Amino acid sequence: MLAALALLAIAMPWLLLRGQEPEEVARAYLDALIAGDLGLVRDNHVPVHGATDVALNAPLREATPGSITGYTVDEVEVRGVIATVRVTLRNPREEHTAVLSLIAVPDGPLRALRWELEPVPLPLLTLGPRASTDVVLLNGRPVEIPMVRWAGRRTDRPSVALHVLPGRYTVELPPAAAPLVPRTTEVYVPPVLGHWQTGLITVDYRPSRYGEDSAQSVILGELAQCLRSGVARPPGCPFGADLPADTPGSWRLLELPEITFGAMVGETFDYRGEGLAAEFIAAEGRAGGGDLPAPRPRVHRMSVDFGVTLRRDGADLEVQHWAFTTLRPWPR
Repeated sequence: MLAALALLAIAMPWLLLRGQEPEEVARAYLDALIAGDLGLVRDNHVPVHGATDVALNAPLREATPGSITGYTVDEVEVRGVIATVRVTLRNPREEHTAVLSLIAVPDGPLRALRWELEPVPLPLLTLGPRASTDVVLLNGRPVEIPMVRWAGRRTDRPSVALHVLPGRYTVELPPAAAPLVPRTTEVYVPPVLGHWQTGLITVDYRPSRYGEDSAQSVILGELAQCLRSGVARPPGCPFGADLPADTPGSWRLLELPEITFGAMVGETFDYRGEGLAAEFIAAEGRAGGGDLPAPRPRVHRMSVDFGVTLRRDGADLEVQHWAFTTLRPWPR
């Protein structure tokens, strides 16, 4: 009698279960995922603290290539009121396995149980806008994000996490006023369902051709001022001779630097200069008296690499500071 009661207790969930089988529930979810039924996807995803699901929308889904195009159910395992469905997801490029979990839950008071899909983790894009913004463009579609504000501190690393579906994404900031243009980053999310997340994806602007020319003019203008200083170590300049700072003399440019853009941070822009070559000729000292000849001029030649940060002041750029300097003898 006791054995029969124990067997009945074990079998009771099966006697009460009605409706779709676990595989059918899993297939319904995957079919909706492929068909673009984002209401069902949003209702069944695992919310991550600090992440937003604003990218789970139909216009973006339609504009996203490389999405999941098919699946196969590999295994269904049922243990009491817990079921596990293992599937293989594929896109035109590759395939990955995934696991969907289900649980049998009451379908109302004193009613049969039904299989319900446990929340499914979705991939995350982690974006790091380098300019104040509340919108990013994914595959050309605007996506509103929590406002990112740059307070001017270069140590700030504000970020935004977005739940997304698998596929290929181009990420950029909205168009900006001259002399800036958005810099595009491409991201590929494989056909996965689970805890998958990108590293921090920098999203910023770069100078337009006009902006590049303006920046080079500002940097070269500052270097020209340094060369006209008339002392061995011009104050606030990225180079200097190995002499007392106020040693008088003259500078001469030997080679112009190659200047390249690095990155933007808020309202500032980092550039790098390589291969600046210059020489400093110290002024001749007075003769030591009698028939002693005047000392020969001291010539110091050097090659300079430097970093420089420009700040945007309205429509103009100005040098904020020289970030670093590397001096070497020239020629080597």
